[in-house]
Amino acid sequence: MNADSMKLRLSAGTWSTFCSSFRDPDGAFLKLTPGGDYDGDYAWHTFYALPGRRIALDGNETICAVGWGGYWQGPNSAEPLHAYSGDGSDLQVMTLGDRDLAAISVSNPPAVMLLNQGFSVTDTTKNVGGIAVPASTTRYYLSTDTVKSSSDVLLGGSRSVVALAASQAKTGTKTAKAPVSAQAGVYYLLACADDRKVIPESDETNNCVASASTGEVRAPDLVVTSVSDPPASAALGSTFSLTDTTLNQGGADAVSSTTRFYLSTDKKKSGTDKLLGGSRVAGALAAGASSSDETVVTVPLTTVVRQYYVLACADDLRQVVESNAAGTGEKNNCVASAAKVTITP
Repeated sequence: MNADSMKLRLSAGTWSTFCSSFRDPDGAFLKLTPGGDYDGDYAWHTFYALPGRRIALDGNETICAVGWGGYWQGPNSAEPLHAYSGDGSDLQVMTLGDRDLAAISVSNPPAVMLLNQGFSVTDTTKNVGGIAVPASTTRYYLSTDTVKSSSDVLLGGSRSVVALAASQAKTGTKTAKAPVSAQAGVYYLLACADDRKVIPESDETNNCVASASTGEVRAPDLVVTSVSDPPASAALGSTFSLTDTTLNQGGADAVSSTTRFYLSTDKKKSGTDKLLGGSRVAGALAAGASSSDETVVTVPLTTVVRQYYVLACADDLRQVVESNAAGTGEKNNCVASAAKVTITP
């Protein structure tokens, strides 16, 4: 950080009750150190800060850089102490106000929200403090309650809010999207002002507001519920038929998908499984609908001769954005045959 330095002449006795080090909103530690030049009841200190930046100390005390000087004001002071520039001349004494951004309203989410599909959010951000604040960013969350927490789901999309004068508010509309990692369920919509914590505020607990009503995140969830057993044996390059049933057990319609088949030494799909030739299109499936059909598959000539289960895997080309309910995501798409097939030369 490119810091500027300044000298402040402050009451040594008053200052001694507070810290000699503190940090700015970006987390960089800044120092206020005695200069050793005492003048009666006052002492010179060197203050390193970005001009115009407000720096929060341990309590409610605040140092505010003003040009090349600054001033100090304690929590109970009606007026700030005088401050001086490096040559000892008085700077203009200012009264410090509070910066405080709050999201004061947000629209209700739609009754049904689909993963990775946009919906409109209208919110109002207000500067409820006593001094102007620079531009900020409002972001949106899905929450199972009305209070922001680390478990809430950050939505795609945010709103840039212009600089606001004291008591000024701005309303805007943006498009938000539930990420594919969101679990299906019922949520409130939260709008959170200055969500990146760029602006140091007197109150960081009022930045978010919750919608009055909830919306439900829904998504398709494709699974294969059954696959027929393969023949007892099959030669390299030969073909055999498999019948499977693909079900959409999610809460939203699914676009057309492709079911593919593998040879596996166990009942779990992995990178070592052998993809069989042949696949089938399951077609678009409404929530709760299923599709059954027969597929002729071919054993690749490069297959290692041994015994295998057959896996049938729904939406194996990842054409459908599926539900992450219970954390399953795309992990429940496959089912294994009960019997094994022996691959022969």
